[in-house]
Amino acid sequence: MRSGGKRVCSIDGCEQPHRARGFCKRHYQLWWTYGDPNAETGKHLLPAECSIDGCGKKPLQRFDGQAVCELHFGRLRRLGTIEITLDNRRYDVCQYCGSATGGSKFCDARCRSRHDRGYPVNQKCKICGADFVPKNKGRDPQTCSEECSRKAGRAWFAAWYRHKFDNDPAFRERVRKNEYKRKARKNGVGHEDIEPHEIFERDNWRCGLCSENIDMAIKWPHPKSPTIDHIIPLSLGGPHTAANVQAAHLGCNCSKGARPQFVCAAA
Repeated sequence: MRSGGKRVCSIDGCEQPHRARGFCKRHYQLWWTYGDPNAETGKHLLPAECSIDGCGKKPLQRFDGQAVCELHFGRLRRLGTIEITLDNRRYDVCQYCGSATGGSKFCDARCRSRHDRGYPVNQKCKICGADFVPKNKGRDPQTCSEECSRKAGRAWFAAWYRHKFDNDPAFRERVRKNEYKRKARKNGVGHEDIEPHEIFERDNWRCGLCSENIDMAIKWPHPKSPTIDHIIPLSLGGPHTAANVQAAHLGCNCSKGARPQFVCAAA
């Protein structure tokens, strides 16, 4: 129904804007909850007992004009009837995945749930692309095997690590400190905790390789961003100590590599 060019509720006397199925918001909610857009609501309007013969329970709400209890309301909403047909047959295989069950219709709750929701039996593994029957038994449900599950876990961690390293300066600095300590222990040289900001202040924010000023506002991975350079590289036996490090541009540090003596082209 339209009024003044706008669609309104189809219930007589209601001029509220249309929401869905020809009803306004209020009448749509009544239809969705009670099955009748003109249903009378309120606990005090319900009878003392469920309208279904022989039930005798306290009614929850109305459905299709009947005051029904919670049990019958759920059956009417899901099945459209209060009658339930029991299946007493024995099954040799699961009716969803085809595995042996020993009499049950489904081998587990997962198969029952996927069958009721209409999910396909097979799906493709997100790692190798193989078709498999999903069974969530201690692995990623989107992978076909433990090996693919481990690969998926490693891929997720690598993506998380890269995102964290690129966007969290504190995390990036902590990773670098741990890497310096690991290399020092591996090469059997001394190491100590070094705060990069203290080294930059000590060297007056001047690159020890090209002798140009370092702009503290430039962020990694710009070639002019500030980094710590080992005067004698760790791979050549240099210790990770304040006396063996100097401030440097990232580009200069990368150009130097593992050489103990280096003159930057920008110098």
